[in-house]
Amino acid sequence: ITLLAVVGVESSFDRASESRIGALGYMQVRPEIWGDLFDLTNPEENIYAGAYILNKYLGRTRDLTEALKAYNVGITNYRLRRFQQAQERYVSKIHQFFERWEYLTL
Repeated sequence: ITLLAVVGVESSFDRASESRIGALGYMQVRPEIWGDLFDLTNPEENIYAGAYILNKYLGRTRDLTEALKAYNVGITNYRLRRFQQAQERYVSKIHQFFERWEYLTL
């Protein structure tokens, strides 16, 4: 469900989604960082790339909420105070997605 929530929040399930900074696809992965390892235009590889990144961040932070914050603003930025509000909004959207999903699956 975590990956489903990230896809929902990042791209609203639009496989052709592109952010203003050039992040691509379902998981909004940045090609200048990850494009050499994954074909980010391929939906399956895009989701795999996002899962890989989130898993790496989880290994570094040892906490899913912290890993999600790092996914949102980058591992080098997630501890910076200036990104705190953006991270809180992002994690809140993820939690809202969980709540909606739980409601739909009851």
